[in-house]
Amino acid sequence: MKKILRKILFVAAIFIFSENVQAASLSITTSNTSVTIGGSVVIRVTASELAGRFSITSSNGGVLSGGTSSTWIEDSTQTFTFKANNVGTSTITVTPIDVADYAGNVYTAAKSVTVNVIAKPVVVLSGDNSLASLGVEGKDITPTFNRDALEYSVELDPETVSINVVASPSHGGATITGAGVREVADGENRLEIVVTAENGSTKTYVINASVKEYNPINQTINGKEYTVVRKKSLLIAPENYKESTVTIEGEEVPAFTSDVTKYTLVGLKNESGNIDLYVYQDGTYNLYKEYTFNKIKFYPLEFNQNDIPEGYEKTDIVYNDQKLVVYKTDELSKYALLYGMNIETGEIHMYMYDSVEDTLQIYNDEIVKPLQEQIEQMKLIIAGLAGGCVFLFLLCIVIGVRKSKNNMQKGKMKGNSFVATDDIQVTEVQSTKLSKREERRLIKAEQQHQLEEAKKNKKEDKQRAKEEAKRLKEEKKQKKKSKDNEDNIF
Repeated sequence: MKKILRKILFVAAIFIFSENVQAASLSITTSNTSVTIGGSVVIRVTASELAGRFSITSSNGGVLSGGTSSTWIEDSTQTFTFKANNVGTSTITVTPIDVADYAGNVYTAAKSVTVNVIAKPVVVLSGDNSLASLGVEGKDITPTFNRDALEYSVELDPETVSINVVASPSHGGATITGAGVREVADGENRLEIVVTAENGSTKTYVINASVKEYNPINQTINGKEYTVVRKKSLLIAPENYKESTVTIEGEEVPAFTSDVTKYTLVGLKNESGNIDLYVYQDGTYNLYKEYTFNKIKFYPLEFNQNDIPEGYEKTDIVYNDQKLVVYKTDELSKYALLYGMNIETGEIHMYMYDSVEDTLQIYNDEIVKPLQEQIEQMKLIIAGLAGGCVFLFLLCIVIGVRKSKNNMQKGKMKGNSFVATDDIQVTEVQSTKLSKREERRLIKAEQQHQLEEAKKNKKEDKQRAKEEAKRLKEEKKQKKKSKDNEDNIF
């Protein structure tokens, strides 16, 4: 009986001990056993109930590189990344260097996994940039869609402000821009749908969407067709202009007016659907464009030919990507004359534009007139001198002729042998004229001098004003100090 009881207790002790002690183990796994060149694989090493140093290495570093020659792992999992360099096979091995289990037993069993590195597949990019379908939701386009036809049209009801363009590519790798909800305005609208193939080549489809108008007002300006914009929401008022209306051909249309410029602006849309503001007056239209020169808002007008100073010639300059008609004394001159209105004041003047300083100043002909008068006086003086020289020249010829006759008579008296006793020297006199080029150069030099003097005087005035303000401030300070002293005395 006692022997049987001892056996039972021994078996129970073994059972209890085996439940409390877990076996030590080492494992290795990979995120992928096959990878393309340039890719990478992640190796997971798990040391359960083990502690010590391990090496994780590749059998062929030229194919798969990475790992470590020694790292500490203790009852945990660590990851290691290997990069695929070339086609081939490599084995990743985890080797215990100095490892033991938690019972103190030395652990030496290594683990490994094999990874294949393959070449990248050759990818041929598609050049298909065509559409499989194209349309406008709820409307029919004409002609019927054909992937090779690039332009279509659709008619839309009045007051339509947007449409939904539906399109799909023939190739799944192509992309489309221009599809979806598109805004439209009264009249003609050109909507472009661009298809880009995988290889980058593009093809553009066009839908000409025509929004019908109630009683459209068509205008012809310089041989081009325009439509008066009837929707106020499509127009943006310039600064200092207020919303208004104007009657054109019996129809009331939105407009903008200004108490300063006295202009009435209306919107016109061209055949491409672009909208610009125009000055409307007595049935005529002139494009309205504002230019800002050093804080001066300027609207250019046409020159009166009689007002153009002498020596200036018509040319043009580009300012803010817009072409402006100006007058210069020379193509290379940094100064140019412009004619127009200061929109903030409503005043119309001729202005001098300095392209270097980017400034605009009212043109002052008082600088040029005295110089022109001096030039005219010089012309008269030169003409007088030239006339005198011509008179002297003719007088010398007359005297010479008379002397020649006398000498001939004397020669006859000596046996018909003529002997010239006097030589006449005649010097050709050329009248000097002041060329147009020289006139322009003198005017230009004087203008530049006067402008520089004006800038200098303006700078000196500012400095004097600054010094005067400083002086007044100091006097005020001294008076306050004297008053404080008197208060202290009393």
